[in-house]
Amino acid sequence: MEHLTQRDIRALVACVAEISALRDLDAFRDHVVRAIAKVVPAEVIAYTEIGFGQPTARVFHPAHVVTPDLMQTFEHHKHEHPLIRHFSENPQARAAKISDFLTQREFHRLGLYNEFFRKIDVEHQIVIGLPAPSPRVGGVALSRSGPDFSERDRMLLSVLQPHIVQAHRNAASFSQIKQEATLALTGLEEIGRGIVLLGPDGAVRFATRLARQWLTSYFGHRGMRSKRLPEALQRWVTFHVTTVGRPGDVSAAGKPLVVEGPENRLVVRLIPAEGGSLLLLQQQHTVPRPASLEALGLSRREAEVLAWVAQGKTDAAIGMILSLSPRTVGKHLEHIYERLGVENRLAAAALAYTTPLATF
Repeated sequence: MEHLTQRDIRALVACVAEISALRDLDAFRDHVVRAIAKVVPAEVIAYTEIGFGQPTARVFHPAHVVTPDLMQTFEHHKHEHPLIRHFSENPQARAAKISDFLTQREFHRLGLYNEFFRKIDVEHQIVIGLPAPSPRVGGVALSRSGPDFSERDRMLLSVLQPHIVQAHRNAASFSQIKQEATLALTGLEEIGRGIVLLGPDGAVRFATRLARQWLTSYFGHRGMRSKRLPEALQRWVTFHVTTVGRPGDVSAAGKPLVVEGPENRLVVRLIPAEGGSLLLLQQQHTVPRPASLEALGLSRREAEVLAWVAQGKTDAAIGMILSLSPRTVGKHLEHIYERLGVENRLAAAALAYTTPLATF
């Protein structure tokens, strides 16, 4: 009976620690083939999810050892692979070798060997089964030109197998949570909100695309520095984190930070959270926009005219901007005065600024 050495045990412990680090499924698949290579030597290692009638999902190490043409050949002959049949019937089985089912001569007679394995110089293979979406068969396959895998190799992989299975389940759960969070955050961006998640040390753990874009726009080219907030924003966050909850000091608690821009403003709200803080960002127009002025009962064109009036443009200038004659602009203004119940452009402009400013 084979026995594991202290060196084997150290390699196993290191491998388990490596594959147990939380990551999503795509990163897990790539990482697990590299980690296993440090425990059981092999010339080619592949993470595969194989289904009959479905293309094979795979990650190879080294990455480019199998060309797309060769993968098509494998698809054509995969029904001949004894280990695919074995693990489809026994998904929880321990590590198995091709030589457990076929002699070398029998293996060499297969189209799978002659058209695929022989072309990548593979004579021996051992596989451990992993979870895969039904009806696929999942596994990690280690391949060599020679010699065949030993019982010690099988033992090492059998010890690793339950840890890899658990790490796979964790990665699948993490991927689902990540996908759901992405969908939720995408929904926030669609209604014009940015999110920045801060750790207890103030470091940025996560920021949405809109948040990064706005911070760069309002705080300059140094807006987002990898894991740190812009310096001015960091000072504001630190002040609020240390102020909120301080006895007798409620002067600024809960007040947002407002950063003015040429035409818009950025409103930043700090929301305390367990183990850190959340920044909710919202951009607002600081000048009336046609979309918000339509709420006054104006047509789209009338709203456009009033928006430019509110910015101090003359009839002639508005006509040039909107490709209208000054006379037509004047007619629109008459309708606007009547609709708003005002007598002149100054009163109309003042009323425009009383409408709720649009956010985006």
